Amino acid sequence: MRHLPHLHANRRTPADAPNYIFGYATGNDFTARDLQSRSTQWMLDKSLDGSAPVGPWLVTADLADGDNLKIECRVNGEVRQSSNTSDMVFNCKQLVSYISRYFTGLAAVSPLLVLPTICSLATIRKWLGTMD
Repeated sequence: MRHLPHLHANRRTPADAPNYIFGYATGNDFTARDLQSRSTQWMLDKSLDGSAPVGPWLVTADLADGDNLKIECRVNGEVRQSSNTSDMVFNCKQLVSYISRYFTGLAAVSPLLVLPTICSLATIRKWLGTMD
């Protein structure tokens, strides 16, 4: 889930945070499994160009409750992940408040907040194929 702040957000409280959320868009978080074991940190395997595509749609904050959005990931019509933003440990307001303590959010700089990766917790993993 991506929160797109529409004003300068610096040191905002959770109560004030909704004033700094422009909208919500879906995004995918891809991992290069062949690079994952080269480091103890998840930087190399998750920071390649194209590893976090977003969109193509955005819903403005006045039309959606960011703390209660159903999100599904489908591959070739098969549901691979299904969750809701209400399942996140911290809600959108708390996340915007926390992030704004460390950097000023600008319209061009939007934090990418990813829902739990449900499929990675499964006992049987089904990896993406070449054309997926």
